[in-house]
Amino acid sequence: MPIGASVGKNGVNDLADVLVVQHLLNDWLGATGQKPLPTSGECGTRTIAAITAYQAQVLDAARPDGLIGPGGRTWLARRSRVRNGGTPTRPDIRTAPPSPTWSSPSATTSPPS
Repeated sequence: MPIGASVGKNGVNDLADVLVVQHLLNDWLGATGQKPLPTSGECGTRTIAAITAYQAQVLDAARPDGLIGPGGRTWLARRSRVRNGGTPTRPDIRTAPPSPTWSSPSATTSPPS
């Protein structure tokens, strides 16, 4: 499910978009042993902190901005990992293709049996 507007610090923060982002972030938080966010649809300090942490830890952003925009780097990376079943960990940048929609190096696709 795409988001229609920005979520996070100084974002539009529409209820439905915030809920989508909170659920996606909770997948990453749970997989990394962190406390999940409440899925309230409210973009508060914990949601912004989780966005910022994701940008810093997974995307290796030098200056995470705490904002997810539709079609932006953070959104495309988060959606790609969920869609491809990849683990929500830091990618190996040396082997990632130049596109911002790469999937986790541990994600593999097997032909159907």
